[in-house]
Amino acid sequence: MFTPFVILTLVYLLAVGLERTPRGSADRRIVCWLAAVLVVLIVGVSVLYYPIWTAMPVPYEYWQRLMLLPSWI
Repeated sequence: MFTPFVILTLVYLLAVGLERTPRGSADRRIVCWLAAVLVVLIVGVSVLYYPIWTAMPVPYEYWQRLMLLPSWI
C-alpha cells in the first residue's frame, strides 16, 4: 500500500526541518517539539487500533467507537 511512502515523507519533512534550522535556536526547538508530538500521536493511535489490526476479540462498543467512517463498517 502507501504506508511506507507516508512514513518516508514524514521522516523527510522532519529531517529537512531540522537541517534548515540553526542549532540552539527557538525554531529548532519548535521543530523538535513538533517531531515529538507527531511520534506520540502516531504511537497513541497505534495503541488504540492494535487490537483491531491484530484481530483480537474486543467489546462491540470499543470496536464501534473506533469505526470513525461509515464505510469502515
